[in-house]
Amino acid sequence: MWENFMVSIKSVRSGRLWLFLTSAMSSNDLITFSLNTTAIISFGTPIIAALGTAPFLGVYFGTALLGAFTHLSYYAFPVQSQTPTPNQLWYSDHASYHTSTAAASGLAAFYATAWWNRPTLIANTFKAPPAVLFLGFSLLQIYHADNTRQPWSGNIGAIVSGLVLGFLFRGRVRI
Repeated sequence: MWENFMVSIKSVRSGRLWLFLTSAMSSNDLITFSLNTTAIISFGTPIIAALGTAPFLGVYFGTALLGAFTHLSYYAFPVQSQTPTPNQLWYSDHASYHTSTAAASGLAAFYATAWWNRPTLIANTFKAPPAVLFLGFSLLQIYHADNTRQPWSGNIGAIVSGLVLGFLFRGRVRI
């Protein structure tokens, strides 16, 4: 079942390109679901209010897509300094990734860059500077991925794209 919701080199080779969409809207466990939901509510709601629905979806799916491409390019070449072992080749083919974590990281990066001086309300509980929340959220995502042996390289691609998009929108749209 996971093969219908997670992006991997194997899934792309077999032509299941719908995974780029379904992966951006699914989570593999309760912790990932909680982190993604918190990011969408805390960072996504103000972004929707400021940009509108269509640009928000562009940011969300754009960062998810760039996260997927980063993940795929990271695992396309399992070992560059030596001949890969059969185990490394198997893992590079089967390493699968939920791009919803990439999209959530991209939203946090976008918000932290576009509105760096506006405190963010997290889960209607407390306010903090967006940069602090973005860094904490991103580290939590990467730490959780590393502990569950999920690849986190896609999060780095989404974070970079969110930072770039947020910088481009900075000062253009007010919350």
